[in-house]
Amino acid sequence: MATSIALTQSQPLGIFKRVGHLIPGVLLLIAVGYGGKFIERSIALYGRAHHLTLPNVEYVLWAIVLGLIIANTTGVPAVFKPGLATYEFWLKAGIVLLGSRFLLGDVLKLGGVSLVLVAIEIALSLTFMTALGKAFGLKPKLTTLLAVGSSICGVSAIIATQGAIDADEEDSSTAIAAILALGDDLAAVWDAPSTTDKDRKQLLRTLLDEVKITVCRDHDGGRADLLLRWKGGAITELTVPLKRKPPKIRTDEDTVALVRRLAVHYPDAKIAGILNRQGRTTPRGMSYTAGRVQGLRHYWGIPCHQPTGDPQEGELLTVADAAAGLGLAPSTLHRWLGDGFIKGEQLTPGAPWRIRLTPEIRALFVDDAPDGWLAMLEATLAYGVTRQTIMQRVKDGKLRAVHVRTGRRKGLRIEPPATQDGLF
Repeated sequence: MATSIALTQSQPLGIFKRVGHLIPGVLLLIAVGYGGKFIERSIALYGRAHHLTLPNVEYVLWAIVLGLIIANTTGVPAVFKPGLATYEFWLKAGIVLLGSRFLLGDVLKLGGVSLVLVAIEIALSLTFMTALGKAFGLKPKLTTLLAVGSSICGVSAIIATQGAIDADEEDSSTAIAAILALGDDLAAVWDAPSTTDKDRKQLLRTLLDEVKITVCRDHDGGRADLLLRWKGGAITELTVPLKRKPPKIRTDEDTVALVRRLAVHYPDAKIAGILNRQGRTTPRGMSYTAGRVQGLRHYWGIPCHQPTGDPQEGELLTVADAAAGLGLAPSTLHRWLGDGFIKGEQLTPGAPWRIRLTPEIRALFVDDAPDGWLAMLEATLAYGVTRQTIMQRVKDGKLRAVHVRTGRRKGLRIEPPATQDGLF
């Protein structure tokens, strides 16, 4: 008795169902890629925030690490496998899109000599890497992938060459990891003592494709946000603080005005002493000297002091000069200034006293006292008051007095009291 078996033929999936089967795996590819990018940026931000120098591992390598972790721990569920099988298509599509950025006109702009040099560099790199791979006993296909990756454009060249030479995934993964590891030594090359600033500029021109700078200014100095687009398509974001311009070191206006007044009457050394006695310092916190006062005058266009050889009547003189003109000791004039008998002028606290030699001042100092004028003891008896009262009345102008500067009885002479006629 014959037994018939009916075989069911699987119906081909519709276009929408096939696309639906691919979506989970494609989404997983995108998640792993962005996961690698997130790890790269997080490490860079952490290093800048804590002022640490951390290795700059590209996100492609982190994506490979994430894929290894998933494959060797939880495994890849069946629902993701159809989409994951399309990874090669996305890699090749990325290479095509990368190549579309370069126009033939841009290549021709390099010139014939530059193109010849590029061809020579590629040929030498391929030859050297091939010889190096044979010397270390590497597989021929792995050697070829390493040669094109190091001589042309890195990971993109490896992926494009993989299909052409039918290399397995293990060789391509090894070649990609090795090429990416070469970039980890970039910091060492940059910081090497033998690397000059010219070399660093040339290195940046070689590696960078575009730099976008956005300046944000505020009261604290602001910052510059940099977006670096590398030749391989990677993007790096940096934030660089902008230093505020330090305020100009200037002498305060009060000191400049004071020097302007003092320069009319005093030389620079005297002005420096006055400023130091007032506790003033230069903008850098140093004490004043004649040279620093001179520099201050020159900067602000203040003329220097011009002493006159023949003092004019009524001119302001220092106590020493006035005492010499009156034939007195300077201590006598200082005492009269302190007692208030004569008026003096002081431009600023700490500045020397000056006296204006008017005829009235000169008349207070005589060689002979007027007839009948009394010495201090005689004046106290005549007025019946104390010495302090006599001095205060002279100061207030209620009594006239002169200073005898010659003879045996030098000193103050007081006008006697007026005589009163008798009642009888």
